[in-house]
Amino acid sequence: MPLRWLPVPSADHAYTLHNNSKMLSHHRQGCEVYAQQLQNVKLLQIRL
Repeated sequence: MPLRWLPVPSADHAYTLHNNSKMLSHHRQGCEVYAQQLQNVKLLQIRL
């Protein structure tokens, strides 16, 4: 979902920035979980 740059009131703008930062941190957590799962798979392969 692309970011839209619109002339908005500052309150809406701050809210949008807040939502984007929450989305980004959630995305980063998802990537970390995915990386952890990949490492677990590698460890399983090494044990086998």
